[in-house]
Amino acid sequence: MDTRKVILRLHLYLGLVSAIFLVILGLTGSIMAFEGQIAHWLHPSRWYVTPRPQTLPESKLFQLVEQRFAPDRVGSFTIAPESNIAQAIFIVPPRGKGPAGAGSPFEVTIDQYTGSILSVQRSPTQPHRPSASSTSFICALYREKQASLSSASSG
Repeated sequence: MDTRKVILRLHLYLGLVSAIFLVILGLTGSIMAFEGQIAHWLHPSRWYVTPRPQTLPESKLFQLVEQRFAPDRVGSFTIAPESNIAQAIFIVPPRGKGPAGAGSPFEVTIDQYTGSILSVQRSPTQPHRPSASSTSFICALYREKQASLSSASSG
């Protein structure tokens, strides 16, 4: 086999290995980019509400959630991007004590028109934004890799 054929064959196999890596990177990146929409699609009962003419004020929603999950408090909230999507409220336990002793923040989705609580969801990888368990794993992998790269470059 001459040198040219060896180089072409090497180029072929290195390109195939690189392509597999790039396809995986593209797919997981796309999942992360559309994480919220995927969560809405996978769990419609947690996210979709029937729009009505008037929403309840945020203060009333916070009051309802804090009464239900006392002594936990509202940490932050996300305004629904569309009128048929529920509002997400993130609950922070006082001094590391959560429901059933879990000690971690959690997400409550609430119908902003009626005040009914649609779901309570632990969000281990991103306590500040909606997540589905199927995408949480991918986000955790990216964050772990990012943390290891930044510690390696700074150390």
